[in-house]
Amino acid sequence: MLKPHKKTKPKSLLLVMTALTGLAVTGSTAEAGDYEFEGSLAAGLDNQYNFRGVNFGEKAPWFGADFVLPLNPNGISVNTGVWYINPTEFLNDELDLYAYLDFPLGPISVSVGGIYFAFPEGDSVSGEFGTALGYSLQDYVHFGFAWWADVKGNDDGDNKLNLGHYLELTAGHSFTLTE
Repeated sequence: MLKPHKKTKPKSLLLVMTALTGLAVTGSTAEAGDYEFEGSLAAGLDNQYNFRGVNFGEKAPWFGADFVLPLNPNGISVNTGVWYINPTEFLNDELDLYAYLDFPLGPISVSVGGIYFAFPEGDSVSGEFGTALGYSLQDYVHFGFAWWADVKGNDDGDNKLNLGHYLELTAGHSFTLTE
């Protein structure tokens, strides 16, 4: 699934620091027909906010809210959320709004959606749309591939769009620290 902070989309090189300093409240549910609506809140502090190899600020507190609405019992769901970061050194604040459709395709998980990036202290906005594929090898190793297309108006005032893309390959293993 394409979720900006869980993440197939890394927001910081110091993910361990984020995990250690983050406060997460998860598991909130509400009935929506026969399916449970889920939500989570998270907050943290990154020493350095790096996104795709670029330093966007330091000493950056952040918070986010993520909501998942299952659409059917076959694993199709809609994921929406908001994420805000306030680097106290270097660059301006950033607000991300995102929405994705997640669904299984046999043993592969598929996510299709987009992110809107706003920078409240400036006039800059941009967006991305993309798709991600994931595969778990017996719940031991998780592999992922994501493709993102960037869409941003250029600063020349000629109303043309700048298009770019980004590929992401991931592999990882999850484990429980406590029960």
